[in-house]
Amino acid sequence: LTMLGMIIGVAAVITMVALGTGAQSSIEAQIQSTGTNMIIVNAGNFSQGGVRQGQGNASTLTPDDAAAISRVDGVEYTAAGVNTRGQLIYGNQNWNTQVQGTDVDFPAIRSWTVTLGNFFTPQDVATAAKVAVIGTTVRDQLFGPDADPTGQTIRIGNSTANGQTSYPFTVAGVMMSKGQSGVGQDQDDVVFVPYTTVMKKMRGITFVQQVTVSAASAN
Repeated sequence: LTMLGMIIGVAAVITMVALGTGAQSSIEAQIQSTGTNMIIVNAGNFSQGGVRQGQGNASTLTPDDAAAISRVDGVEYTAAGVNTRGQLIYGNQNWNTQVQGTDVDFPAIRSWTVTLGNFFTPQDVATAAKVAVIGTTVRDQLFGPDADPTGQTIRIGNSTANGQTSYPFTVAGVMMSKGQSGVGQDQDDVVFVPYTTVMKKMRGITFVQQVTVSAASAN
């Protein structure tokens, strides 16, 4: 009976340690999937006629602010961001998703690699080029799960003050699948384009909504 009690006790301790280690690994993997040492700087609230539009709607955060943040000691990467939603069309297929305007450092900040093709270039950002890098969910919905859509042209439509407008974008690449986030959001249901393209051609604004920053170290 003494030996049996010792065996059960040791087995219980091993089981609890294994469960704790497994939970820790799962949490660490979820945190890692969001990016390394990431800080998000958001624009503030904007009020019009007494109606508060909420965080991210102020027009005071600009690309120059992102450039200034990149020069701060301890900052490794920065990416200005402007988001919208759009209806994507390819042939007879269509899909509504988030269109995330960002900069070339975004994959390094999020530890997110391109599995097909390439991410867009600094030249694409400078010229507000109509190039897109799509998530695997978008690829699956428009082209099929085994397709290589690089070089294909898709149309991205968004609602503006003048109605619905769509623009042709060349698919530059496909991001590696990240799966669901810690809150259950499909991280692969997204399209990345240069933030300047969203600003100038899709939304007609001169400000950004956020700047995503990666610190050189956790400290």
